[in-house]
Amino acid sequence: MDSVRSILGKLAEGFACEYLDSLGYIIIERNWYSSCGEIDIIARSKDLNTLVFIEVRCRKIGAFVGAVESVSSKKAEKVRKAAELYIYDNKIDMDCRIDVIGISHEKGNMKIVEHIKNAF
Repeated sequence: MDSVRSILGKLAEGFACEYLDSLGYIIIERNWYSSCGEIDIIARSKDLNTLVFIEVRCRKIGAFVGAVESVSSKKAEKVRKAAELYIYDNKIDMDCRIDVIGISHEKGNMKIVEHIKNAF
């Protein structure tokens, strides 16, 4: 059985995918796992020239620490290593970056609060 946190995370990732789709991104993978960690979303930019690894963070409106601020240096390093492994394993030869999408929610209503490109 999934926890409330796990269900909320899945909903937030789906919401982020809808947001990215509205901007013209093409979603390639969701919840890509490796020995280094997980990448929430892997997408191609609207111009198709950039592969984007996206960390999605969701926090309740009014939380002490905001969604984007909740990405620790340890988590950033895990995402970076996982992205490097994805690039290596898939022989990616294009520009890449890591973004963070922060989502706030209250009673199931979600909204994008920040989309930071080249976050780390």
